[in-house]
Amino acid sequence: MDRKKQILCFLVLVQRLDTEYASIETSDFNSICAYYQQFCSITDGNNPLNIWHWQALFAVVRALTGKLKEEAYRIIRETCEDLHGILMDSKGMDPPQTAMALTTRLLEGHRKLMEVLYEKHNEDREEFLKVHNIENPDSKYEIVG
Repeated sequence: MDRKKQILCFLVLVQRLDTEYASIETSDFNSICAYYQQFCSITDGNNPLNIWHWQALFAVVRALTGKLKEEAYRIIRETCEDLHGILMDSKGMDPPQTAMALTTRLLEGHRKLMEVLYEKHNEDREEFLKVHNIENPDSKYEIVG
């Protein structure tokens, strides 16, 4: 499929999903996660391998607790709000411009969400080292700069 058709197909799928935005309970973490996960799957072309990847990723996101869960929720909610806003403001916009705006905002949301998951990984690692009474190997090295 040529690039223009891919862009148009992407926009049709995204706009179809966006029609559900008004019915999403954005104050509910699981609802907004499910919506965002669908958005992510569309951007990957609904490829079964990629869908599995997103399912695994969002299982980790849904398992977050405390301040990390709050931060992930804020990131996902704001990203979804912005994506909806881009689509609402796209009337008369060139389709490639709309697709680029959506993709750029989605990637920004992914980056921020990955930072939260990286922080969770570091917390888990520290807890593992503490529970097993293992000295943090990173503390043995002095960074000279």
